[in-house]
Amino acid sequence: MTPPDFQTFNDPALQRMLKAATDYAKHIQECRHAKAPLRRKWLSLLGTCGTGKTHLANWLLTEAWPVTRRAGSHLFKDAAGAKMIYWPEFYDTNSRRGKVQDGGVNGTARYDLLVIDDFGAEKESWGDACALLSIILHHRESSLDNKGKLTVLTSNSTLAQIQKIEPRIASRLIRNGSVAVECITKDYSLRKLPPPEDGGKPCTTSAARNTAPAGIRPRAAVREAAAEHDAVG
Repeated sequence: MTPPDFQTFNDPALQRMLKAATDYAKHIQECRHAKAPLRRKWLSLLGTCGTGKTHLANWLLTEAWPVTRRAGSHLFKDAAGAKMIYWPEFYDTNSRRGKVQDGGVNGTARYDLLVIDDFGAEKESWGDACALLSIILHHRESSLDNKGKLTVLTSNSTLAQIQKIEPRIASRLIRNGSVAVECITKDYSLRKLPPPEDGGKPCTTSAARNTAPAGIRPRAAVREAAAEHDAVG
């Protein structure tokens, strides 16, 4: 079982991330066929934006998970199902005025597969965000007689960066056989750009001024391009 539309461009970093995702899909199936409940591993897809982390996480949610659900396995017989949460939005809703809303946090514990997408995008309040995530992961790790529940996390941060803020989260992401794979490589969308006509040589200030849109200074144009990229990624 592999996502049919995920391109690796023969990039070792993308190939490692794809393998981690397909291995995790197999892990879901292993849990399904086990005669006794297995320890549920977690998968963390970390690193550069625009490399397909969310794409693979969504594939696990919509493709690998439904296969298990349709099988009627004893493991997921009474399952509440699966859910993906966009972390910046979830954090904004559940940490109003620094006070955790118990309903949102406790609600995540009931899902047998939870995808937490884009953790760390709210870096101006990363300490508080880590505290909230730590609570969620604690509930998921201790669920089902300490066998845990399937959890997928995506983030543009590396494991070392997460460890600096909250070591307990970094530890949970790799303990008990869980896997955190870091993909540090070129943005997928940027691979599609045609090669520069100038051969990749840096533009001079005068050249940049001549090619900037009318009424926009070169520096402002750069800021606009960066904002558009961030909105897409």
